[in-house]
Amino acid sequence: MTEFKEDFQVGPETITLFDNYLGISDANDLRNHILAISEKLKTSEKTYRCLREYKFVAPRLAPRFYYQHILEDRKRREQNGENPIFMDIGCCFGTDIRQIILDGYPAKSIVGVDLYAHFIRLGYELFQDQGKLQAKFITGNIFDEQFLSTSDEQPSDQPSNLNEYKHSVTYLNAGSVLHLFGNEQIRQFIRRAALLLKPGGLFCGAHVGGNQSGTYERLFDGSIKYFEGKDSLKVILEENDFADIDIRATRRVGDPDFKDDKAKRDGFEALWLNFSAVYSPKV
Repeated sequence: MTEFKEDFQVGPETITLFDNYLGISDANDLRNHILAISEKLKTSEKTYRCLREYKFVAPRLAPRFYYQHILEDRKRREQNGENPIFMDIGCCFGTDIRQIILDGYPAKSIVGVDLYAHFIRLGYELFQDQGKLQAKFITGNIFDEQFLSTSDEQPSDQPSNLNEYKHSVTYLNAGSVLHLFGNEQIRQFIRRAALLLKPGGLFCGAHVGGNQSGTYERLFDGSIKYFEGKDSLKVILEENDFADIDIRATRRVGDPDFKDDKAKRDGFEALWLNFSAVYSPKV
């Protein structure tokens, strides 16, 4: 049984979301509802620290600097006859998907992608919208060649995959995803993100990185973690035909702590990196 934060309390942004989406406005009722769902999460094959801290119950995309641009640009594109697709890779419970729908994005033009079907099923329970929500959810591994082919051939033995979305996504969000990987996997992920985006499409996300790249042992769980530096992330994006790159860094207050002073000797500082970049393939 995984340990979860014991003193969890619902914040105002969570109350606003669930009040608007479900009509649950009482903090105690909402907390009990969330705790009931989290009991099923505790026995999942996989949980992340952000889940154990109940960060899945509040919108995480809406506060980002590129969020309003997505909402406004979508309206402009629709007025020009487009049907812009918004894809959330690593959507988990789909909390951000429910929020962006509340903010006016058409559910039929939204695709959520996650490695674990269990998270998506619990999202339906959390938001009580099974059979009602018109957004599409797909389960699979973006690094799997059958799930997203890097060749022109599109394998068809997997009934639901990302190949149908190649070169057609207008907005691709990867929130709290890149920091799960090492350097080479980050490079592969960004290359595959480029496969999904149409020219002029926006790739955005937020994750823990650093003022420089480095690998360190974290204090809280003893894991060895790679942190992609802000400047090296920009280089990787540029190498994959992304332009208009905007990476904004904020400090991680007191977290993460490291087991020795190697990070201090290196001058390393963990940062929360918000980024957006426009896919601009060379003709």
